[in-house]
Amino acid sequence: KAGQEAALQHDKARDWTDATCQSTAELFLAAAKEQDKFAEAYYSAALAWERCAKHDEAKKNFAKALELNPK
Repeated sequence: KAGQEAALQHDKARDWTDATCQSTAELFLAAAKEQDKFAEAYYSAALAWERCAKHDEAKKNFAKALELNPK
């Protein structure tokens, strides 16, 4: 939930930076570590990375989400 709130806040403020992308992605990745097979968290982390054009990081997280949930 913290990751979702952070992403929404940055979307509204249009203040995405490398630092905010990283901190928001880390919130989602922390949630992924807490729950087994939490594909949505990896997907959301990828979206955070995409907002700062960090395509390599985004791609890794999209791939992990697909691995956990191919649908």
